[in-house]
Amino acid sequence: MRKVWSHGLGILICAALLAAGCESKTAEERGAELAKDKLDFVKGAAGVLNQEGKDVGESSGKGVGDLIKGLGSGVKDVVFSTVPVQVASESASSGIAVGKATESGTEGGKRMVDVYLTFSTPFDGRLRLRAFEAGEVETGSAEIEGNVHRKAGESGTFRFGFDESIRLSKVQSCALVTLPAEKRLRLDPGATEAGLEADRFQEKTAEGKYEVSLYTVFKQAFKGTAQLRLFDADNREMARSETSAKIDQAADSSSDVVFAITQPIDAARVDVYELHATPAPVKRKAKTKTPAKP
Repeated sequence: MRKVWSHGLGILICAALLAAGCESKTAEERGAELAKDKLDFVKGAAGVLNQEGKDVGESSGKGVGDLIKGLGSGVKDVVFSTVPVQVASESASSGIAVGKATESGTEGGKRMVDVYLTFSTPFDGRLRLRAFEAGEVETGSAEIEGNVHRKAGESGTFRFGFDESIRLSKVQSCALVTLPAEKRLRLDPGATEAGLEADRFQEKTAEGKYEVSLYTVFKQAFKGTAQLRLFDADNREMARSETSAKIDQAADSSSDVVFAITQPIDAARVDVYELHATPAPVKRKAKTKTPAKP
């Protein structure tokens, strides 16, 4: 009896040793494999949904993050999680409605957030997204480069880039703020050839008159006239104005050149000021004829 019991015990010990030999991976290694499997699943789901889900309710307000909450908050900085965005109270009359807003990875050292917007009225201005942590503490902001021009009924996705130091997983809310359009100044090639440079301007409206003053640098001597042309967001000319007096500037000098806009226009619709220059014709001295020798 003792011999049979000893033989059975030996078999059990051998089986245990074989099982231990087969399971050579540590608990940490097994856990890492399990986590990687889950993460690969999440990444795959995020990629497919981000590519294929564009036709499924752009304005539903749901992102991939809503579908994978059960996998833990640690995944939030890897997949395209939903970002809570609302139009700021001071911009409520802008006619803009916020649809889907999601994280979209990093780009150029920035943490990107894609926001789908619809415009019920025409919009000409700038867009800024302010991010807040718990307690309404502002943690950062991002702005679309340049002016945004949209007609009534248009929509689209806008990408905001936050500083990489901001952890979007800690952001509790975001406010979309609209700002007035920032007018641009450009020079006609003829003005550049004439040696004119201008990089800033001032607008003034007084007694029904609309004036634009350009701080102009003259790299070379200039005599002639200047003209300012105004364009809207669609690059359509709205108005033009010439200087009332001729310009006579020495080389390496500067002056404020003032243009009075006499045509009735909506100054808020101006997108670009374009400076033109017309040098005065150079008068050539008539050659005196040398009397013929007899």
